[in-house]
Order: sequence, then structure tokens, then C-alpha cells
Amino acid sequence: MSNQPYVSVIVPIYNTEKKLRHAINCLVEQSLKNIEIILVDDGSTDKSTAIIDEYAKMDNRIIVIRKQNEGYGKACNEGISKAKGKYIAIFEPDDYADKNMYEDLFNLAEEYDADVAKSSFFINTFIKDKYITKKANLNKHFKSQAKTFTIEDCPTILQEHPSIWSCLYKLEFLKSAKIKFLEVPGSGWTDNLFQVQTMCMADKIAYCPRAHYFWTVEHEEPSDNLTDYSIPINRSLEINKWLRINNFDQHYILENIYKRELNYIKIILGMRKISSLKDCYSKIHDLLKTMDENIIENSSVISKREKNFYMNLKNNPEKVRINLKIRRIRRDLFSFKFSKDIKFIKILGKYLFYASNNM
Repeated sequence: MSNQPYVSVIVPIYNTEKKLRHAINCLVEQSLKNIEIILVDDGSTDKSTAIIDEYAKMDNRIIVIRKQNEGYGKACNEGISKAKGKYIAIFEPDDYADKNMYEDLFNLAEEYDADVAKSSFFINTFIKDKYITKKANLNKHFKSQAKTFTIEDCPTILQEHPSIWSCLYKLEFLKSAKIKFLEVPGSGWTDNLFQVQTMCMADKIAYCPRAHYFWTVEHEEPSDNLTDYSIPINRSLEINKWLRINNFDQHYILENIYKRELNYIKIILGMRKISSLKDCYSKIHDLLKTMDENIIENSSVISKREKNFYMNLKNNPEKVRINLKIRRIRRDLFSFKFSKDIKFIKILGKYLFYASNNM
């Protein structure tokens, strides 16, 4: 084993005692043994601290960082500052992964000398009293897995969930590009800006179509997983500002960012409860003002339905929210689907039947 770890896995932890053992076990049992596991205890007040100490005594590859609670971004930055590995990985303690994840990604990164090694992932959603797993459809974005590429080659990846935990990042690249996590309270969706920065600035991105990581989602409706409407808007505004300052204003980047931001607004307006509708609509208006209407109108990436959604938002966001709520009520009353990948019948908000073959 060389003195330098191949990978430094950073785990930001705050009150995740229920799933923490499973997460750490996934890391300890990785087939790639030359790793360091940096557990960042972000001021936990439950049994997470005791669990961290227990594992640190059992495995000398585990490094523990204790700090006051300052949020996901600050915790990740603390871990990166202490990391000694050639590559950095982020692992969230609510999730899990197969044992070959880091070996496969490390070999991919080394083969192509990649700044970023990216893989597909599984979405593990709690549905009908159990977790249903399906594979994210990322392969459609990549023209070739035989060589490295840049964001210009595959800009549509910016439409997707940041999924930074399904990547390896060369530490030298992060330092030279001066990329750090945004430091805001809580989880704060800080992975959004980090993803955009790494993908836009990387000279070499390599992709593995195999999925290793299982991302856990507690609610089927994306709106139910959001507690603060301002978070996605603030992150989107910061991304647009960063793109402008750093001259990443090409249409192929912006149209994909806009597509994701329109989806974020849809999620926001689909929330069951919004604390201040007036403030929410005002913030949405601020975000819409940063979008180039000509790019949206002429985009082949943004669908006709999304273009109409954009125009309706500009004219009357309150009406858009009402329509979204009506559609959700209708879906809860009765909906069904029988496709190759998924089959279900839903009546009065409950599934009578649900099956997924998308693995």
C-alpha cells in the first residue's frame, strides 16, 4: 500500500444514527482498500458521535473531525482540507453503495487521468411501505464512454440531479480550480453549485454507465422532500452569477441550467405549504429575470410544455401553483401506469399495486 491513499471519502454527519452503521460498513468493506474515511461530525446530538467513535477504534483508515454544527458545505470543506488522497469522494450517511464503487471509479479515473470520474446511480424511494429502487437514466447524456469529454460534449448532464456522491474528484484539480462547497446552514443544496463548477471547469470527465451508489429519497413527490422554498432559488441565483462571472455563458450550458431551474420552480410551487407566497413569487420572479428569454425560446432542449410553463410563470405564478395543486389532487385520487419499467395503480393517495423493473 502506498503512503498516499488513493481516495479520501468524506462523510458529513449530522444526527443520522439510524442509517450510519450501514453507511460506514459500506465504506469499510470497499474492495479498494487504500482509502481513508473522513467522518465529519457536524455537531451531532444523537448517537452518531458514539457510533463514529466505535468505528474509529476498529479501523485505522478512519479519521474523525469534530466540529460545531455549521452545515453540509462547511463539513465537506473541512474534510477536503484534511484529505490526503489523490481523489476526493463525498458519501452521505443516509445512503449506501456496493463494495466495488471506489475501485471501479478509481480505475476509470486513473485510466484516463480524469479530473472527474462520474458514474450512474440508483434512486431508492420510499413507496408503499418499502423502498423501491430504480436506476437513474444518465446514460442518455453521454455520447461515448471510451474517452474523456468536457461539458461542451455532454452539457445535458446539467439538467440532472447533481449526484456529486457518484463521482471521484481529483484533489489537485479542486485545489487548482479553487473549487469549494458553499457554506450555508443545513444541507442547503450546496451540491448544485459544486456540480456546476466541477463539470464546467474539468478538462477531462470520464463516465461509467454502471450504477454503484444508492441515493435514498424519503418521499415520492419531490415537493414533499423540500422544506424551504428559498433554498433552490438561492442556489440557482448563485449558479447563474458564477456562470456569468466566469464566462460560462454559452447557450448549450445555459439552456440546460434553465431547464433544471424550471423544474426546481415546479417543485417549489408543488409544495403543500409555502410560508410566504408573496415572498416566494417575488423570489421566483428574481430568478426568471436572470434567464435569457431568447435562449429559452430557441432551445431544442427545453420542451414546448416547459416554454409555456416559463411564460405562465412570468405572467401569473399564482395560477401556475393552483394548476399544479389540482393536478396533484387528481393524481392522488386516481392514477395508473403500465410500462416496461414501472407498473402501478394509485387510488385515494395509496398504491393498490406497485412494481418496478428499472434496475
